[in-house]
Amino acid sequence: PKDLAAHMEMTTGGVTAIAQRLVELDLLERIAHPDDRRSLYLELTLNGHSVMNDMHSDFIGMVAGSTSMLDADQLVAFESALTVVATEVFARTAR
Repeated sequence: PKDLAAHMEMTTGGVTAIAQRLVELDLLERIAHPDDRRSLYLELTLNGHSVMNDMHSDFIGMVAGSTSMLDADQLVAFESALTVVATEVFARTAR
């Protein structure tokens, strides 16, 4: 949770509270760190993977529906712009 909190720019307490709720909902499980008993990993459960897959499918459907009126040239321009934006987002979050 400490590394996740830093990455998400949240407090460890905030991440711990969210993680606890996701564990209670059977979306995450805590996995003991093999070398450091003070640390742990958070891992999606099978149910968590299922929810993520459903969310991804919903998102893909929403994007497909929202771009269906674009012609081929507009889709190429949209993809290019989206790639530039995504690259910048990833660069900023990697810091």
